[in-house]
Amino acid sequence: MKVTKENRKLLRNLLHETIPEYGAVEDTRFEDDVLDLLLEGADNIYRAASEGWLMKAGMYQEEMQDLRTTRVGMETYEMTRLMDRYDYAESMSLRYKERAEQGGSLTGTGTLSALMLSAKRDPV
Repeated sequence: MKVTKENRKLLRNLLHETIPEYGAVEDTRFEDDVLDLLLEGADNIYRAASEGWLMKAGMYQEEMQDLRTTRVGMETYEMTRLMDRYDYAESMSLRYKERAEQGGSLTGTGTLSALMLSAKRDPV
């Protein structure tokens, strides 16, 4: 698949890895060169997203390790279980893989991509 700025931005949206409004690429899990490799190795955007979600599942293990609960003073924080995050990433990968196999040809143009490119995350 052709690497363009528009395709890279669309792939970031599909991976839920958009660059924060006042942030940088370094504030996401994927550098541009990794996204470019995913795009180059895929026949369509959905195949790239499927592979990206598999990579993201592996990243969850590294990020979370075995941490489940942490305490700060009198406050206790319960983390999302690693397996739940992994299962979610795997299900997203399978969803995009199915779209890719159905002949998904979204290439970063058209109404859907315009909507996705203009979508912004709600401020936290």
